[in-house]
Amino acid sequence: MILVLGGTTEGRKAAEVLEEAGTPYFYSTKTGEQDIKLHHGTVISGALDREAMRAFCQEHEIRLVIDAAHPFAVQLHHTIATVCAALQVPVIRYERIYPPRDKDITWIDDYAHVPTDLHSLLATTGVQSIGKLKWLEKEGVKVKYRILNRESSIQLAHQQGATDEQLCFYEDNDMPDAEAILLKESGLSGGFTEKTEAARKKGMRIIAIKRPTEMIYEGEHTTVNGPLGPMGRLRSITEQEWSMVNRILPSAARSFNWLQFVTVSFHSSLLSNNPRISLSKSERYSRSCINRNLSYSPYAFSFASSALTVPAPSSTS
Repeated sequence: MILVLGGTTEGRKAAEVLEEAGTPYFYSTKTGEQDIKLHHGTVISGALDREAMRAFCQEHEIRLVIDAAHPFAVQLHHTIATVCAALQVPVIRYERIYPPRDKDITWIDDYAHVPTDLHSLLATTGVQSIGKLKWLEKEGVKVKYRILNRESSIQLAHQQGATDEQLCFYEDNDMPDAEAILLKESGLSGGFTEKTEAARKKGMRIIAIKRPTEMIYEGEHTTVNGPLGPMGRLRSITEQEWSMVNRILPSAARSFNWLQFVTVSFHSSLLSNNPRISLSKSERYSRSCINRNLSYSPYAFSFASSALTVPAPSSTS
């Protein structure tokens, strides 16, 4: 089975790929409030600490984890890396695309570094960051918090000391006025470009918290930034190609990483202009990759579903 850690735009796109593949999988979010409809996937909600994730992966025989969680979910990324390394489960990190860092933006590393020479600040860093920004109010900064207009978010905001007068909502189309705006470096899918452009039109000073450093995974992993990585397009896998992998894998697995082999095998089908590439040509290319010990590329994100069709060889094979 496959486990997708989602709750993001990337998680939704990962689910779309797996839905098209028609294979069962689990889709995990922290709150369960993402509006997503799945036919082949099962939604699970609630925070997964190290022990809970390990137990879940073992109970449901998870063979592949797709980390499509928010880039600022640092603890979750560390949990995924630690658990998957211990269980020898491969990880695909679905990363966001980030625009260049503009020089007119004030870049900071942490909430503690927000400038205090401000009269007012619009914080768009999420409801969970309110507690990290309350110190600014003691410095005389008037802070408004822009959050999602849902009961759970409003309740959490109140628990962290925000008043109703301090809250504004994304559902309100117009951005509230303030001297400065604080946002996360959330990438293109997080609306970073749109937010900064809107702030510039209002003449607001822009302060951005840098995204965390890239996660270092200890075990098998690859990073992509689209349904097929750099190729940015999706092709269906024919039944012949699935059959080809099932035939070749047992012999290849003895001397070649199984995830690499599956990825390379399917990558071969993408090298032809004809999506229904002949089995013999695909098979020859795959065997040649194995013989030359060719490293796999991140092109084949959609081939994550192969983990359900092709069993991972045991560590003794």
